[in-house]
Amino acid sequence: MKHVFLIIALGLAALSLVAWRWRPPQAPDYRLAMIEAVLDAAGAEGQRGLAWSQFQSFMREADANGDGVITLMELAHRPGEPLWRTRLRVAFDRIDANADGGIDAAEQRRLFDSLDATGDGVLTPHDRPAPPTTLLWATDDNPVRREQMDLFNAYHPEYRVVLDPIVGTMEKVIVQCIAGVGPDIFDCYSGAQLAAFVRSGIAYDATEALAARGVDVNEVWPAVHPLTLLDDRLYGHPGNTSADAVWYNKRLFDEARMPYPPDDWTWDECIAIAKRLTRRDARGRPVQFGLMTGRFAWRTTFVPQWGGSLYNEEGTRCALDAPEARAGAEFHCDLIYRHGVCPSATEEIAMANQGGWGLGEQNWFATERTAMAVGGRWWLCTLRRPAFKHLRYGVAPLPRGPLRRGVGGGRASLVNRNSPHLEGALAFVAFMHGKEWNQLMNRQADALAPVLKYHYGDYADAFLRDPRHPDEDFNAVWLETLENAIPERPSPFVIGQRVERIILNESDLMAGGLKTGDQAMRDVARDINEAIVEMLRLDPELRARYDALLAQGAAPAWNSEADAP
Repeated sequence: MKHVFLIIALGLAALSLVAWRWRPPQAPDYRLAMIEAVLDAAGAEGQRGLAWSQFQSFMREADANGDGVITLMELAHRPGEPLWRTRLRVAFDRIDANADGGIDAAEQRRLFDSLDATGDGVLTPHDRPAPPTTLLWATDDNPVRREQMDLFNAYHPEYRVVLDPIVGTMEKVIVQCIAGVGPDIFDCYSGAQLAAFVRSGIAYDATEALAARGVDVNEVWPAVHPLTLLDDRLYGHPGNTSADAVWYNKRLFDEARMPYPPDDWTWDECIAIAKRLTRRDARGRPVQFGLMTGRFAWRTTFVPQWGGSLYNEEGTRCALDAPEARAGAEFHCDLIYRHGVCPSATEEIAMANQGGWGLGEQNWFATERTAMAVGGRWWLCTLRRPAFKHLRYGVAPLPRGPLRRGVGGGRASLVNRNSPHLEGALAFVAFMHGKEWNQLMNRQADALAPVLKYHYGDYADAFLRDPRHPDEDFNAVWLETLENAIPERPSPFVIGQRVERIILNESDLMAGGLKTGDQAMRDVARDINEAIVEMLRLDPELRARYDALLAQGAAPAWNSEADAP
């Protein structure tokens, strides 16, 4: 078995090396085009060099309406300078870092400083910026990532972040980083993944480095703390965050002559609405469901709403066999097999789920096969596409259970400890804490911005009412949902990958009707607790840490001393 693993690891490393050598080609540096255009347009004076005051005068000449902000239209209409106009079209979007359609005073200053390669305060033909350093970012291939990379590249022209979608799984990231050919930055989607990255030795401990760059983790939404924080050490920064609400199709509601879901509704009310919106053909086959929750909604919605959790507070025991957790999972199964308002696994297959970016319940909702669906704000990355402009939709908070809460989540970016471009990777991760990144997240609707303050105070209006999308009048719902969200914290006493395999298997059995929610939760808890015991037997240091928590009153993973490690 050891030799088989070695062969597989060497094979993955070889493939990783091929992927490393097949890096995307570098695009032309916009700074080179820009400095040539500025000096050419300035004529003889430009050839002698332009100081900052002269550069300001030059830019003021382009500001036709004198408002202090230069637009592409104003620059394009400078007479007799076709070379300037051609080069500017290449550079404008990179200079206009905040994407507001104009180059303001701050952006002009940043542009001047980036062009002044020698740092002498004067632009001359000798200012030839060094080519930017390429940073690889292993992340999902969501189309909005391009604009996110361009934003960072505009503010940090010394770097160029490019997407590395080839590295798609946690195992590949770990193998590539250990082999020394991994990405500079890679994404993390759960506390269990973070623990695996840290244990494998590839996640850089950025605690002090990010603090020096002004990153305060207390300013980040608590729902995504587990994605970057482990044992009070910081390994990266969340890029976004979200918690689920209920999407609803206004057309289907209108056709059924039903009012839209209220803000303060219960699951009983939701079930009654969903039953009226579930349609079947003459043979009893589903044509449209009233509600789509997703296979793991028991974990993110129903167990927390019923007062349960994956682990106890100390992480010493899986707590899914508690009555509250079993009741939440059972309710999830009831939506499928008792009330018939959500599809079973068999019905999902029968209705032929379509492919493409954004699958599952998001796809069902976009293709109008369900009237309501539980999902996050990031769905707008798909729903705003021209293919779905015919849809009319709204968002309501999750119906109330015994508690009004759910599990929040998101996507974080970590730094490869073996990256040859550590400073650049840290700069990219720290950039996610700033205003520009956070406002872009909210504007793109790639979930919500990771830093709390960019939804309140002076930033509230821009988030709640985006004039480019006047029909999206539901952003307050997303904010309230995230305010009520709790993080799902991993246990340090069990390997996260094994936990996820156990959960996936039992979720499939529930969705297929082969187990009740009650029985599945008992079995998940049993298997995870057995895995905890195995870990304690193998790791004396971990066992000592575990025993210290037991001495303070934490519950053990075993029910009888005979099962203790």
